[in-house]
Amino acid sequence: MPSILAHERKYLEDQSSSEDENLEQDDLVTCHGPYFRIVFDYTHDGERCSYNMFWLDKNSKRRKDIDQLKAFHTDIINSFVDKTMNFNNGIPGKRIKIIDGCSSFKRDDLHVRAIPSYRHGSAWNDYVSVEWENEENTPAKVMMLVDFDTAVYDDIPGFVETEHNGQTHNPKQKTDLYAIIHSAIDTNNLPPENIYCRMASHFAMEQTFREVAVSQIRSLVFCIPDKLRVHGNGHGELARSQFADSIIMIEKPQRWSEMFMKYVDADEEEEEDIGDNDFRWEEIE
Repeated sequence: MPSILAHERKYLEDQSSSEDENLEQDDLVTCHGPYFRIVFDYTHDGERCSYNMFWLDKNSKRRKDIDQLKAFHTDIINSFVDKTMNFNNGIPGKRIKIIDGCSSFKRDDLHVRAIPSYRHGSAWNDYVSVEWENEENTPAKVMMLVDFDTAVYDDIPGFVETEHNGQTHNPKQKTDLYAIIHSAIDTNNLPPENIYCRMASHFAMEQTFREVAVSQIRSLVFCIPDKLRVHGNGHGELARSQFADSIIMIEKPQRWSEMFMKYVDADEEEEEDIGDNDFRWEEIE
């Protein structure tokens, strides 16, 4: 079994943006518990995979026998397992068996949480701004955090390496911490029902989950669910999901003053001196 994420372990983030090999303080990411583990259970042919997810004891780093926290939503873990099963990280004849995750991470002044039961209470999933290549930043809800540095890989039974199957599944190599996110659609930044507000933007949400390196997370953003998905509960009744079909993102408070007033530097040489008795109504028309 792999060692669980070491408390306060440091990660190098956004290596591609800098050629400087010296680590800067702002590039360091620290992970925080509670910590969890996902174990992949493959069928004999490797075509299907189930999983076992459980929380880890703070001290022993083993499965907690009692007081297990609430599990992540099945849609989130199923999506992750379906996309990650048979991942070999570029190692021929291997496939992922175990991976560990954390509940939050810090980078400089940024603290992002993704936990289904914060202190045995409600879920805490932060909204963040995600940076995409050749696209504008878009808001997204962080659903889960997994660390590929903790991944353990098993041998594939009966595997025979050829020039074609060395990286049959998921050839992209991954290291460090990744976030499973529910992202907004970057092409749909339109207000609902033609209602315009300078202090907020409206986004439609994707119908699936994405996996991004935490280096792509730039900042926290304040979002409000606009329309929650509705689904059947198996008893002929409709229930609201925790996943939104659309969200409203509020502008940062630092920009609020720009929404009400526009500051212009006046040219004192061209400024006309108007006395109290020289006021003209046309000046405010």
